[in-house]
Amino acid sequence: MAKLHSSLLSRECEMFQNMFSRPARVTSSMSLDGPPEMTKKGKEGSCDENPVIIPQLQPQSFRNFLLIIYGRPGDKEFRSLFKNATELAHAQAIMAFIKIIDIVDLAHRFIAPDIETWALSQLKSYSYLIETINAYPISSESHSRLLGYSKRTEHEELILWARHWTRSYYAGAIETPSIASSAFRPIQIIREQLVQEYKLAEMTRLGHEFWDKQSGLTREDRITLLGAQVRLTPLPQSIPLDWIYLGSPDQPGLRASLELCSECHFTRTWRAVFGSTYQDMLGSIAPLGGVFALSILPSRRQKFANGTKSLASDTCTKNCRDVCLKYIDKNMDAVFHRLTKFLPGPVWWSTTMSARHEDSWAAHLTDLTSSTLSHPTYPQDPTYYFRDGSLLLLVEETLFKVHSSILGRESEAFNILDPIDFCNTNEGIAPVHIAGETAFEIADLKAEHFRHFLFIFYGLPSSQNYRRVMSCENDAPQDDHNSVVNFHIYLDVAEIASRFSAHKLSSWAHDQLRKIAKAVYEELSRFLMRTDYQLRALLYAKRTQDEELVANVRNAIQLHFAWVSTSSPLKLINSAAGLDGSRERLIRVFKHPKLKNRPSSLWLCVLCHPQPWSRYLDERPPAVPRRSSYAFIRTSSFDASPTFDSRIGLGGNFELPEPQRDGYTD
Repeated sequence: MAKLHSSLLSRECEMFQNMFSRPARVTSSMSLDGPPEMTKKGKEGSCDENPVIIPQLQPQSFRNFLLIIYGRPGDKEFRSLFKNATELAHAQAIMAFIKIIDIVDLAHRFIAPDIETWALSQLKSYSYLIETINAYPISSESHSRLLGYSKRTEHEELILWARHWTRSYYAGAIETPSIASSAFRPIQIIREQLVQEYKLAEMTRLGHEFWDKQSGLTREDRITLLGAQVRLTPLPQSIPLDWIYLGSPDQPGLRASLELCSECHFTRTWRAVFGSTYQDMLGSIAPLGGVFALSILPSRRQKFANGTKSLASDTCTKNCRDVCLKYIDKNMDAVFHRLTKFLPGPVWWSTTMSARHEDSWAAHLTDLTSSTLSHPTYPQDPTYYFRDGSLLLLVEETLFKVHSSILGRESEAFNILDPIDFCNTNEGIAPVHIAGETAFEIADLKAEHFRHFLFIFYGLPSSQNYRRVMSCENDAPQDDHNSVVNFHIYLDVAEIASRFSAHKLSSWAHDQLRKIAKAVYEELSRFLMRTDYQLRALLYAKRTQDEELVANVRNAIQLHFAWVSTSSPLKLINSAAGLDGSRERLIRVFKHPKLKNRPSSLWLCVLCHPQPWSRYLDERPPAVPRRSSYAFIRTSSFDASPTFDSRIGLGGNFELPEPQRDGYTD
């Protein structure tokens, strides 16, 4: 049994919209969520005693689907779903592959098209790892789900790939007796006919020594397999194998037959894989010789795929390699389809839903009566105010209603619902009463920053912005604007997670912050990282005592002001107002009261260009209120001799004359 949040499921899954009834709330009629609503007695989903029953669904498959809804970046299992298959260790890739099969299958069933589109794109990245995937024992249920999903969606390319993967798995399974023993049990459910026929062909070629060891095979089964073995030695002419002879003498060439471009040269690889050696195996009159050649056909297909990977031309406009692979897959289907004449037919299981379950399932789709919302004193956040939330938070005059069970997985602070304990555990939090409900006001926190924090908890792969944030995990290319946006999000998440002792999330955000600050600090400076984020990033880096992050953030600020002090690459800064504003921001960074050690390297940007900065300081901006600092800038501009140019990366070791502080305390 699983207890879930209907507001989260219904965001992406149309099938779950208006399906669940909410438990009755004992609240005031002036509640933020409207008047109390009494649920119908016996309504499914209203209590543990009467849950919603989802038929024909395994618990583990549903858990894998829920991982997308409830997963967080601090969870390695969740992060692995966003990585490219080649970046994962083999065991991790297998686990992620199985989870993605469940996700794409259930996303289609629950009508979550955005999640399905994302999962399908991730699934395709595993098509290059057939041999790696097949080295691990995988339940036939995963094969069945992928094959079933492919046929339901009529995705031709995925159908061919799923068949090839399943055949390749069983082709290699015999190398490991423990896998073979379970892979060919008659009770294994493979509903896909072409795969079923391939399995039976594989069993036939294994011979009587293998059959005798299988307790699941009856005497009648062995007689049937023996009869098929006799009929398939040698292979009958009716099995369509002419396509394998392309490129042979007196046969049309590969390029002419498939209309390949002149840039791709696959003929030699084709002959090496399907040439005379393999053709002789197909024509063998030895017992099981031809059947053995058919059983290794999927392995030959994969060998051709691997051999042509490096031969595909970058300038190819016809996707010649894919054309060849699809040609092989379609002809393989024809070969194994023909085997139905010689092998026992597949066992079919009913995949339809019973009438009782259909009636029960239809009952879940009844609409709930919408309640009229009252008008609270504070505005509700349009994104992160969930009516079924359990924790009401007030941040910068904005109400957030979130789920303590979700946030509490990363931080125990959010699991404390008692007002006194919650406030005592977390500094800067005070209880407030709003329309008869207890909310918690979080001080010294902006609503925008808190939204970034919640975005990590409630974001979904269907959101392009969420995928961009997660894609930095595998060093995917980012454009300059997205790099700045991601930097802002990582900084907000790292600070708030640290404040609420969400250690895993804080560590993940800190690592991402270091990566992006090191890799694209030039882009951060070019695209005008906002002043408040410049200050906060510098303070955060100093607070965490991360010297590398301090240096990279400082370099970004230096480089930004080095540009705006002369000729900026940004059109906005080239204007007089933009230039003055940028210069004032540098003074604001220097004058920030929380910077206990004034970063002298930032003053390098002031002293490098005395004339423009002197003109700016003549106007006595509000950011420089003290005459001592003003005099220090002016005198330092003229005393720095000899004149030098700005050098990014000098760090904080550059010696500057100590200013007369006039009682100013950092």
